[in-house]
Amino acid sequence: MLINSDLHQLRSDWGESYYPIVPGHEIAGIVTAVGDDVGNFSVGDKVGVGCMVNSCLDCALCKDGKQQYCQNDCVWTYNSVDMFGDMDITYGGYSTHIVVREEFVVTIPDEIELPHAAPLLCAGITLYSPINKFCNSGEIMTVGIVGFGGLGHMGVKILKELGHKIVVISSSEKKKERAMAAGAESYFVVNSSTDLPSEAVGMCDVVLDTVSVNRDMSKYFKAVRNEGTYCILGLPPNPLEVEPFDLVAKRLNLTGSLIGGMEETEEMLNFCAHHNIRPDIEIISSDQVTQFNQSINW
Repeated sequence: MLINSDLHQLRSDWGESYYPIVPGHEIAGIVTAVGDDVGNFSVGDKVGVGCMVNSCLDCALCKDGKQQYCQNDCVWTYNSVDMFGDMDITYGGYSTHIVVREEFVVTIPDEIELPHAAPLLCAGITLYSPINKFCNSGEIMTVGIVGFGGLGHMGVKILKELGHKIVVISSSEKKKERAMAAGAESYFVVNSSTDLPSEAVGMCDVVLDTVSVNRDMSKYFKAVRNEGTYCILGLPPNPLEVEPFDLVAKRLNLTGSLIGGMEETEEMLNFCAHHNIRPDIEIISSDQVTQFNQSINW
């Protein structure tokens, strides 16, 4: 599945990439071999590998199950130096096989088929983790989702199952029908030529921003209530410009979130299996990938 983060890496949007690159960090498959010291998996197991494949496993954050925030830097699934292993550059899931240490492999529940499991290992956990963090007070909250793509649609599905009220903010009307069908109660269009409608100002307790392009953030901050939380999940190629007055005038909590740890990823998979949550997918053959890439506006 070629997604935004793959495109950013291919274009060196997040710093100079190591070439050649083998992308792919939403990997679902079957174990074909295990090392002598592997104790948690066996040949034939249905497993997944997400965005990271190594960390120090010894710092306070790793021991707390937050390997993605490893104090000594975690190792990403591709385009990353494995400083805790062989120091080689990592290569991702667009391959026939991948070798990963067992601490960074998750079990995929029987209920979830492999094509649906793969996007959960990035898009699913990227939304599940901040929802778990900021929307777990036990009260029904109004939560905004900025962007209704691979990340955003998973946020809507998870929030719907938890009973929260959902507001989708998108750049056009074209995804409104899908967003409402997925569980959104309100849908607003905000782009370079339109502002947030007055009825949506201060509407949300929490806003989760999944968009990875640069834009005027002031328009989106308006959706959050006084002392609410605005959480950035998307990673634009250039720094976001933030007007301090937007924050201080509402005591706005501006924060961010990066995927989730291994235990939380396993928890997310079980949650999706139990509640029958699946990502929307389109399966294409490998010979269609080049045609797809050529259609992208680089």
